[in-house]
Amino acid sequence: MNNIKVLQLTNGDQVVCFLTEKDDYYEMKNAFKPVMDVDPATGRPQFGLMPLIPISDDDVFKIKKEHVAIVATPLKEIANEFNAKYGNGIVTPNLKITQ
Repeated sequence: MNNIKVLQLTNGDQVVCFLTEKDDYYEMKNAFKPVMDVDPATGRPQFGLMPLIPISDDDVFKIKKEHVAIVATPLKEIANEFNAKYGNGIVTPNLKITQ
């Protein structure tokens, strides 16, 4: 399963999940909200993930397509963290070619 996507919902919320498109809805597996904080030591932003519905035992949710404004590919850092915890564990390294 390598279909990690970010959904921008019509209410403004964002969701990171494994996404499967159905006829009139999306199926979201391992759905999480991205959260950003600032590292007090460095002042740099840090990204994390919190459960979409923290009080639910479910790991698959359905959402009507009409409630989704945008489907996008997440930043590599978010995809790596998500994949490390909930996917196949493969993390894409940052490669810099220097001469």
